[in-house]
Amino acid sequence: MQRNCLDWWTNSMVFSSVCATVLGLLGCGTIGPEATSRQHTNGPSASLQAQCEPDLVFECEEACQRGDTLGCEVAGIGYLTGKGASVDLERARRNLKAACDEGRPVACGHLAAMAQDEQGVDASPSQVTRWLEGGCEAGGGDACRRLAKAYATGTGVDANVPKAKQLFERACEGDDPTACFELAVLLQSEESGLGGAPQRVGRLLHKACSHDIAEACSRLGNLQLEGGQVPSTVAISNLQRACQGGSADGCAHLAELELDGRGVKRSGSTAAKHFQTACEGGHDDSCVRLADLLAEGKRIKADPKRISALYDKLCQAGSQGACIGRATLLYRGAGDVKRDLPAAAALFEETCGKGSARACGLLGVMLATGQGVSRDLERAKPMVQRGCEQGKANEACQLLAKWLVEGKQVPRNAKQAAALLEPACSADDAEACWQLGQIEEFGDLSERNPAGASRYYQHACRLNHQPSCLAVATIKWRRGRKTDAEGAFDVFTRHCSDGSQAACVLRALAMARGVGTVASEDKAYALFASQCTRGNQVACAYQGQALVLGNGTEKADARGRKLVESACRSGEAEACYVKSNLPGVSAGTANKLRRDACERRVYDACVSADR
Repeated sequence: MQRNCLDWWTNSMVFSSVCATVLGLLGCGTIGPEATSRQHTNGPSASLQAQCEPDLVFECEEACQRGDTLGCEVAGIGYLTGKGASVDLERARRNLKAACDEGRPVACGHLAAMAQDEQGVDASPSQVTRWLEGGCEAGGGDACRRLAKAYATGTGVDANVPKAKQLFERACEGDDPTACFELAVLLQSEESGLGGAPQRVGRLLHKACSHDIAEACSRLGNLQLEGGQVPSTVAISNLQRACQGGSADGCAHLAELELDGRGVKRSGSTAAKHFQTACEGGHDDSCVRLADLLAEGKRIKADPKRISALYDKLCQAGSQGACIGRATLLYRGAGDVKRDLPAAAALFEETCGKGSARACGLLGVMLATGQGVSRDLERAKPMVQRGCEQGKANEACQLLAKWLVEGKQVPRNAKQAAALLEPACSADDAEACWQLGQIEEFGDLSERNPAGASRYYQHACRLNHQPSCLAVATIKWRRGRKTDAEGAFDVFTRHCSDGSQAACVLRALAMARGVGTVASEDKAYALFASQCTRGNQVACAYQGQALVLGNGTEKADARGRKLVESACRSGEAEACYVKSNLPGVSAGTANKLRRDACERRVYDACVSADR
């Protein structure tokens, strides 16, 4: 390889001292092929045959051994970066230290980098800072960026955000894209107090992203989505680039968009894939989101074993969200994961104690209902309220809404109850929609609104909530229109065949009254009796009523009243309503029974009480 010495000096000032040596020896001629030969000779000619220039790491190391400090620097950088030789951290350290000790600041900057990256160099934080200062002053962009980070974080030097900003800017202008990214992060940070303009931050992130810094692409995509100044396709493209480049945060944000179908095709399976990538990249929230999706089983197939293992691993690693997820899985049980209420309560207790409002809310639900723990309403009340208001726990919000409607545990406020349930229903929580339907059906806000109730019930029914499907059919049946009533009777029959006790009672009532089907008191009584033998206390009450009145069977007053009384004492509100209609019950007693049954959501009792 031939090289004109003056050209070399002009293009690479780092090697000026070597060139000067050659100038002194040879004048400014052409260095012949022998100058770059890797053959090592002895004697005076060796200094001419083993010249040090970029990528000739071995030759530079030989020059270093002869006392050439530039050779030490170049060899050290070569061994550190793997350019011109295989990476060898020990030889890199030895050569760089020799150069640094002789006052070469660029070598000192690289030595500082090795110390920070734990690559075999031991040095105090103050020493590292001094090395970086020298390297930065000598024009080392990497040294300036590292020094800026030290000032930004107060590592080895007093924190000085303005100085950090100045150094980041210097490194960024020197074409260090990582410095551009870190400057953007600093400007975005509220703690820095710099208040970077979004336009400038965006330009910095764009520059870093264009150099394939994945985290910069992630931040850029999110900034663009928030600002709305560019088409969402551009922002999403940057998030996709970030995810493909290994940014866990980018994959997490992309997954959230895919889950809701914002700007991209809605796909639970694709979202799950990106949540998994983010999880494997150390994004704990994505692990929890993935496990929650798997547990939900609506948008991707549920896999309880995988969920349990994932929650368990993350919980042991300290993720509160995962501990709550595992506790919730144990609370509900799914597939091969058996329900374990005491273990769930213990986990909720632990995470509640660490400040998780959601865990407190779920523990409150267990305390209020006595599931897995001793019932303790007084302790449960503040937990349920906190879990709903701060932790957004659906179960806590539903229980609080129930209390607000009943007015027993907390002051009655149906409007607040509806406000708590609306977001959950909109997010396809069937239980929340069911409760909203109840609020409308029973007139907790103003007058009873069957049409409004039916809309909420239909939403829940579409989510496979059986009580809501029955409620929709019951509202239609009550109207008495032939087509509606017949359709409702078909629903009652189908659900009764599937094992729903409530549906069987409705089917028997329809046959007894001849609404939606041919009247048949005999068949109605037989169904009531059959259901009663299976433990259906409401059916027992209606069977007892039929015996007292002789509807579809011979009269048996004493036996009938005994069945009704026993069913009412079992706690079934509808059975108590049936008792209120028996002959011989005083008006006062009947009204009290109906009011109590209405309070406990027996529609016919409410209608009777209104009269």
